[in-house]
Amino acid sequence: MELSLQLGLERTVRHVCERCGASAGLLEKAGYLYPVVGIGLEGLSLSPLPIPGEEAAFPDLPPALRDAFPCWLPVPLFWQGRRTGWLLLGSREEIPHEAEAYPQESSLLDPLAFLLLAWEEAAGREEQMRALAEQTRLAEKRSALLQAIGEVSRQVLSLLHPTTLLQNVAEALVRHLGYDYAHILLLEDDTLVLRAGAGRSGRAVLGRRLPLGQGITGRVAATRQPYLCNEVSNDPHYIYIEELSDVRSELAVPLRGATALIGVLDVQSNTPNAFDEADLLALSSLADHLGIALENAELYARLHDRMVELEQARGRLFQAERLLALRELIAGMVREIGDPLTAIIGYAQLLQDTVQDPHIRQDLEKIVREGQRASSIIEALLAFAQQREPRFTATDLNDLLQQVVGRFRPELGPIQVEMDLDRDLPPARADPGLLEQVLEHLLRNAGQAMGEGGGYLTLRTFCREDPGIPEGRWVGLEVGDSGPGIAPEDLPHIFDPFFTTRREAGRSGLGLAVCHSIVGQHGGRIWAESEPGRGARFFLELPAWSPEEK
Repeated sequence: MELSLQLGLERTVRHVCERCGASAGLLEKAGYLYPVVGIGLEGLSLSPLPIPGEEAAFPDLPPALRDAFPCWLPVPLFWQGRRTGWLLLGSREEIPHEAEAYPQESSLLDPLAFLLLAWEEAAGREEQMRALAEQTRLAEKRSALLQAIGEVSRQVLSLLHPTTLLQNVAEALVRHLGYDYAHILLLEDDTLVLRAGAGRSGRAVLGRRLPLGQGITGRVAATRQPYLCNEVSNDPHYIYIEELSDVRSELAVPLRGATALIGVLDVQSNTPNAFDEADLLALSSLADHLGIALENAELYARLHDRMVELEQARGRLFQAERLLALRELIAGMVREIGDPLTAIIGYAQLLQDTVQDPHIRQDLEKIVREGQRASSIIEALLAFAQQREPRFTATDLNDLLQQVVGRFRPELGPIQVEMDLDRDLPPARADPGLLEQVLEHLLRNAGQAMGEGGGYLTLRTFCREDPGIPEGRWVGLEVGDSGPGIAPEDLPHIFDPFFTTRREAGRSGLGLAVCHSIVGQHGGRIWAESEPGRGARFFLELPAWSPEEK
């Protein structure tokens, strides 16, 4: 009620009370009593008091009012023939007869009836204003929803990785719809896993797992129905989380794909009664868009991974074709160069026994030394060119690694070796002889990288599940060193034949190429990871031995 209207009603009712000797004055309108003036009314509620009875006749008063004021004089109020309400005059003593006539003849009744009518119209305007405010709020929420849906649509068109898409959507909910927290949980093996979060502490609970049926989100996943809670402290389904201790309201909706449940979209607020049907409608609509977006993103991610695998396979095939052609070339070169080189070394050694001139003897020593180095390179080339086909058996990688390390230990010098072996490692499908060559090359490569100053050599075996291969599992080895690392521009070429960064030390650049070739023959994979100044790590994976294989 406007202040001027309220003051007008109070002044008029107070004047009538004084003239009639009444102690209290109330106005009745549309079945509600409104205390206006009177001693003893202070303890009553100032909000409207509902009273029983028919609207056309003055109803009985509530017991509390009759106890406070035993005597009452009801005065109907009319404006232009229409009853706008009642004026109720209360007294602790009987109202005099002459006083009862005063209100009926008072010229104040018409203004009072008019003021009461104005009150009704003002109340109508307030109701209209409230309705307009609610419509405005809903329009703003719809606008925010459209913004959020628009952002989700942009994410769909950009074909982001699913994890990126989920995080961006959670942040958009907080940014556009004003929620304090937003979380997206995905259904994985009958368990909800929190994969994206936004808000002050929204990301602090990422990775948390929740069984179906537990908590509000678990209930939504189990029932496939949305759930709105405007006071979590009174809700038996709510589960307290320390990182989100200030949450008071929560709203969760199912996240559905084309055929099945994907997860749950959950938002929270730090104030009670924060959500209504408009929020439920908005979040449900957004969840429908997100479900489609997520499925598209998952399809894109799988397609991208498959394309990467195909590109890697194409690279391995190209490398294998290069190696095959190179082997044929090397086999012919070795035959043409090997015999003349042996003759050169032999004649130089014979001349060393007959020549007395010290300068000539020094030259002959250089010839023998460089010839022997060339001969060792030819032997490496021959080994590379004449690789045999592997004979696969169930090979214990742990045992083979320990044998090679024990035999190779003197060559490592001051280097400290740390081994972390998986005791449950299944056997690998490998040729022990060829695999031993790979291990020797990797250990020698690591030792040469660290040099005579020593360092740390770490060896770790592991098993990795992979339903994408017939064997279902990879048996792996990681070889790490504390050397200077590999330059980024060199890393893509380290398995190329003849590539070496230590040619001045007489390295042929064939060791890692041989490793790559042998591992390829086994149907396995080998790769390296390195950062300059932080050492290098080589990874080797071979298919696990299948019990059905003979």
